[in-house]
Amino acid sequence: MPCVRKRRGKWVIDFYDQFGKRHWETVGTNKKRAEEVLATRLLDVGKNVYCPENKTKTFGEVAEEWFKTQIAPNKRPKTSNFYRNHLDNHLLPYFTNLKLSRIDVGTIERLHGTQT
Repeated sequence: MPCVRKRRGKWVIDFYDQFGKRHWETVGTNKKRAEEVLATRLLDVGKNVYCPENKTKTFGEVAEEWFKTQIAPNKRPKTSNFYRNHLDNHLLPYFTNLKLSRIDVGTIERLHGTQT
């Protein structure tokens, strides 16, 4: 059962993620803020998109790892250069620092300028 508790003078949220793993997160000295954070976490869990912040990789990290392990060693140089240019010119400028859990359809539509 998710809850908000006061421990050692600070408010802590306690909840289980979509995989059944328990999480404790210290929020601060404001109970209302702790309740808001808990509600946000529970919405993410309900959508199966919750990932602890310290474990979530950014798009830039994943793209670089993908390029180095999947593209560079397995493709011809011309094809590899095509992928590298596409990443550098179109995707990385917009998504580099975004956590993967925060990229959704709306984010991608804004990239293309087709936000509804």
